[in-house]
Amino acid sequence: GAKKMKFRKIPLIVEAWQFKVSEPPPPWLIDNASFIHDSKGQIIGMMIKTFRGMIEAVDSGDWIVCGIQGDVYPLKSPIFELLYEAVPGGESKGEKGI
Repeated sequence: GAKKMKFRKIPLIVEAWQFKVSEPPPPWLIDNASFIHDSKGQIIGMMIKTFRGMIEAVDSGDWIVCGIQGDVYPLKSPIFELLYEAVPGGESKGEKGI
Protein backbone atom coordinates (compact mmCIF):
# COMPACT_ATOMS: atom_id res chain seq x y z
CA GLY A 1 0.00 0.00 0.00
CA ALA A 2 0.90 3.62 -0.22
CA LYS A 3 3.12 4.96 2.54
CA LYS A 4 1.38 7.66 4.62
CA MET A 5 3.43 10.76 5.29
CA LYS A 6 2.90 14.07 7.04
CA PHE A 7 3.62 17.41 5.41
CA ARG A 8 4.03 20.99 6.60
CA LYS A 9 2.86 23.87 4.44
CA ILE A 10 5.79 25.93 3.19
CA PRO A 11 5.68 29.39 4.78
CA LEU A 12 5.09 31.92 2.01
CA ILE A 13 4.49 35.64 2.18
CA VAL A 14 1.30 36.82 0.49
CA GLU A 15 -0.57 40.11 0.24
CA ALA A 16 -3.98 40.32 1.86
CA TRP A 17 -6.67 42.98 2.24
CA GLN A 18 -9.52 42.91 4.74
CA PHE A 19 -12.78 43.94 3.10
CA LYS A 20 -14.45 46.86 4.86
CA VAL A 21 -17.09 49.07 3.27
CA SER A 22 -15.06 52.27 3.77
CA GLU A 23 -11.70 50.88 2.56
CA PRO A 24 -10.68 51.17 -1.11
CA PRO A 25 -9.40 47.88 -2.60
CA PRO A 26 -5.70 47.45 -3.46
CA PRO A 27 -4.58 47.64 -7.12
CA TRP A 28 -4.04 43.86 -7.41
CA LEU A 29 -7.69 43.26 -6.53
CA ILE A 30 -9.18 45.82 -8.91
CA ASP A 31 -8.11 43.74 -11.93
CA ASN A 32 -9.48 40.53 -10.37
CA ALA A 33 -12.93 41.52 -9.10
CA SER A 34 -16.28 42.98 -10.05
CA PHE A 35 -17.55 45.25 -7.30
CA ILE A 36 -21.10 45.65 -5.99
CA HIS A 37 -21.88 49.21 -4.87
CA ASP A 38 -24.64 50.67 -2.70
CA SER A 39 -26.58 53.83 -3.59
CA LYS A 40 -23.76 55.94 -2.06
CA GLY A 41 -21.14 54.32 -4.29
CA GLN A 42 -19.48 52.34 -1.50
CA ILE A 43 -18.37 48.77 -2.19
CA ILE A 44 -20.68 46.38 -0.34
CA GLY A 45 -19.63 43.15 -2.02
CA MET A 46 -17.66 41.69 -4.89
CA MET A 47 -17.26 38.81 -7.27
CA ILE A 48 -13.63 37.65 -7.27
CA LYS A 49 -12.01 36.02 -10.30
CA THR A 50 -10.14 32.95 -9.00
CA PHE A 51 -8.37 30.07 -10.74
CA ARG A 52 -11.56 28.05 -10.09
CA GLY A 53 -14.01 30.66 -11.43
CA MET A 54 -15.94 33.54 -9.90
CA ILE A 55 -16.49 33.52 -6.11
CA GLU A 56 -18.71 35.92 -4.20
CA ALA A 57 -17.25 37.70 -1.16
CA VAL A 58 -19.75 39.96 0.52
CA ASP A 59 -19.16 40.07 4.26
CA SER A 60 -17.34 42.97 5.80
CA GLY A 61 -14.31 41.49 7.53
CA ASP A 62 -13.61 38.85 4.86
CA TRP A 63 -9.97 38.73 3.77
CA ILE A 64 -8.95 38.71 0.12
CA VAL A 65 -5.56 37.08 -0.46
CA CYS A 66 -3.22 37.49 -3.43
CA GLY A 67 -0.98 34.44 -3.58
CA ILE A 68 2.56 34.15 -4.92
CA GLN A 69 1.37 33.28 -8.45
CA GLY A 70 -1.15 36.12 -8.58
CA ASP A 71 -4.00 33.83 -7.55
CA VAL A 72 -6.73 35.73 -5.69
CA TYR A 73 -9.14 34.11 -3.23
CA PRO A 74 -11.39 35.11 -0.31
CA LEU A 75 -11.19 33.73 3.24
CA LYS A 76 -13.49 34.27 6.19
CA SER A 77 -11.71 36.09 9.01
CA PRO A 78 -11.53 33.11 11.47
CA ILE A 79 -9.92 30.90 8.78
CA PHE A 80 -7.51 33.66 7.72
CA GLU A 81 -6.43 34.18 11.34
CA LEU A 82 -5.72 30.43 11.72
CA LEU A 83 -3.59 30.30 8.57
CA TYR A 84 -1.80 33.66 8.44
CA GLU A 85 0.12 36.03 10.70
CA ALA A 86 1.36 39.55 9.97
CA VAL A 87 4.92 39.89 8.69
CA PRO A 88 6.95 42.42 10.72
CA GLY A 89 7.63 45.39 8.47
CA GLY A 90 5.38 43.83 5.86
CA GLU A 91 3.29 46.89 5.04
CA SER A 92 2.08 46.50 1.47
CA LYS A 93 3.22 48.95 -1.14
CA GLY A 94 0.47 47.94 -3.58
CA GLU A 95 2.57 45.67 -5.77
CA LYS A 96 1.34 42.28 -6.97
CA GLY A 97 2.73 39.69 -4.56
CA ILE A 98 5.70 40.51 -2.34
